[in-house]
Amino acid sequence: MNFNLIRCSPSAATPVPPSGLLTLFDRLPPMLAADIRRHMREDAPREIRLRVGPHSCLCYDDVTLPLTCALTRRELSEILVRLCGGSMYAHKETLRLGYLTLRGGIRVGVCGRVRVSGTGLGIPEVSSLILRIPRPLSLPTETVCRLLCDTHPGRGVLIYSPPGVGKTSLLRSLIV
Repeated sequence: MNFNLIRCSPSAATPVPPSGLLTLFDRLPPMLAADIRRHMREDAPREIRLRVGPHSCLCYDDVTLPLTCALTRRELSEILVRLCGGSMYAHKETLRLGYLTLRGGIRVGVCGRVRVSGTGLGIPEVSSLILRIPRPLSLPTETVCRLLCDTHPGRGVLIYSPPGVGKTSLLRSLIV
């Protein structure tokens, strides 16, 4: 099978302004949200890694900044419930796969011990939550759309790049 190639590069991604994180901050405990705000730079972090103990951090493209708060398993479980809007059942299918997608495209990787019984889902021991912040691309979507429309029948498109550069953001911008 022949493919058209689209390569996303780090220079194609632009930071999301911190204001795009406001809905996320509303779902986090006030102490944690304040700690994240204290450590934020002008651009939004690529990831917010919340872990049991004093191991949480903000990850930017060029640096990882440790947070000062130490979280317990119980606090991480409560944060997960808040991120689910109080209803883990509504998100049980994706949680079974280890992730949660929030409004605005923020993806949350969930690590811990899961208990599934019948239609119920329980995550009694959450050990970490990795919140991946989407970034808009400066790549002109018109160019990509033209490339996709000009694709001959039977040809696919392969989108490739290193992790965290914007493959999912590119696809999301094409379907909006």
